[in-house]
Amino acid sequence: MKVSENMWKVGVKIVKFDALYGAIPVTKVFAVGDKIGWWEEEVEEKEVDKFGRETVKKVKKLLSKHKMNIGRDEVEIDFDTKCTLESIQDITLKVSRTKCKTTVTATGGVKCEGQTPEVIEFKDVKEIVYKSEDGSLVSVKLRGGAEVSDPEDLPGAQDELCEKHGGKPREVDPKEQERIKAEQEARSALATAQASERSYWEQAKRAEDLEKKGKKDEAQKAKQEADQLKPKVIEKYKEFLEKFKDTKYYKQEKDNVEKALKKLGGSLRRKSARTAAAHSV
Repeated sequence: MKVSENMWKVGVKIVKFDALYGAIPVTKVFAVGDKIGWWEEEVEEKEVDKFGRETVKKVKKLLSKHKMNIGRDEVEIDFDTKCTLESIQDITLKVSRTKCKTTVTATGGVKCEGQTPEVIEFKDVKEIVYKSEDGSLVSVKLRGGAEVSDPEDLPGAQDELCEKHGGKPREVDPKEQERIKAEQEARSALATAQASERSYWEQAKRAEDLEKKGKKDEAQKAKQEADQLKPKVIEKYKEFLEKFKDTKYYKQEKDNVEKALKKLGGSLRRKSARTAAAHSV
């Protein structure tokens, strides 16, 4: 017996098994108090008046035995389930779940900031109760016409966990993967440039300190090393500005990089390969 709600009535699918014809299904609508499997049908009844005259009248009767057309045959089937529809009511199902509060980092990773217990309410649920053949009450819960066997299986009732707490890995589409890769490369490129800049300033400071101490040869050597490093640092900063314009990290660090270039005395524009070759001649 399968139930589906319809306002304050329910559609019930009853399947009877016949030795000759097999499974014979029928779906009918029943209201509270109805015996499931019984419905009205028009039948012919003979009446005899006081003069002995016989007439046939069509009357509606509540029956459990109904004629069904199966192929070319007309078969009488008893659909009595010996069950009675007791009640139909709106109910709210409450399901407890755990949700991880996550944020996506700039590099595409997922950071869990903690777990929160939640109670999810499903208010669009109907409970149908019927009395079975043995007199016990049976409850059927429906949502959107589908039976709810376990509220925890309802969409939205499951725990939302991060990968760290046993959840599924975050799915990333190809375009998102490309964006994440670009962000990671931008961070790596800038970190390399900044490390080189620190080395340059450290070497330049060392040359200055040696000069003050009167160690001219060592100071000259340190200055040459700093001078060789400086254009490489400038080139790395310029490469960052040109290569990673479409990244979020570029927008975040652009002003800082331009300040660093200005401090180094480097132009914000990179020389083309042809221009660089012309200057080297």
